Amino acid sequence: MMSHFSNRVLNAHLASYADLVNNPHTVDDYYRLCVRFMQNIPLSLIKLPCMDVIVNRALAGIVLQHREAAASISRFFTDLVRCASDSAYANLSVRNASELKQHLDVLLEGNGLALVNQIITASCGAVPYHLLGLHADVLYALLCVAPNLLARWLQGALSGVQRITMTGLEIVTEAQLSDYYTRLMHVSGQRAMRCAMQEFYTLFQ
Repeated sequence: MMSHFSNRVLNAHLASYADLVNNPHTVDDYYRLCVRFMQNIPLSLIKLPCMDVIVNRALAGIVLQHREAAASISRFFTDLVRCASDSAYANLSVRNASELKQHLDVLLEGNGLALVNQIITASCGAVPYHLLGLHADVLYALLCVAPNLLARWLQGALSGVQRITMTGLEIVTEAQLSDYYTRLMHVSGQRAMRCAMQEFYTLFQ
């Protein structure tokens, strides 16, 4: 049933970025539903044939400027990442835990760089300041669950940050990008992650 419903929503209402922008309440409702599935029957959600599409639409939606839609998408990614932690398997059988981990590893490896790229894009001014905390929570979850992967993805994402304007003015220096990387990888908690992203954001205003 979730597969059929997802296909209808994704194809009829969330087929493009413009659809995400024009239907923020649908984005909010749909990804809150995905979060509920992930919290209760994660393997059923992760194994959906359209899971790649669900993730891809959510990736595009990271830079939405609608608070509720952005909150549901960030919660979706935060819970998706946390599902990959050892503690998430405590209530599953050995077989189901192994299968869930296998699917999540593939999802994270295939989409991690794009996810971090979008979050860095957000922290460079693509979303309003008050939404940064939502995306910081996703980064912090990645730091807790997959720090080595996050290190690689962050390096890739930061290497693509626009440093100079079209008129030749410098926006951010190599040293500032290096400092930002170090801060993100060594924060003491979610609050510190949010502060680091908010301070970096001001460089682009």
